[in-house]
Amino acid sequence: MDLSELKKYFGSSNEFLNTVITCINDKQNDTGIKEFADNKIQEARFLASCTYEEESQWGEEVSRQSH
Repeated sequence: MDLSELKKYFGSSNEFLNTVITCINDKQNDTGIKEFADNKIQEARFLASCTYEEESQWGEEVSRQSH
């Protein structure tokens, strides 16, 4: 599958496409694809959580703008 096919199938998120490509390559090389995917899912959940921005400069700035 080339990049245009991947974009058509998975969407235009470059970060997600890089993950898909890495997974495909890992699978072809038979190296830890499940561990890689599990780590990405865990990180996505952390970033999507309501507490990710707490105690960060970014979180403070966003909080001030929304109030």
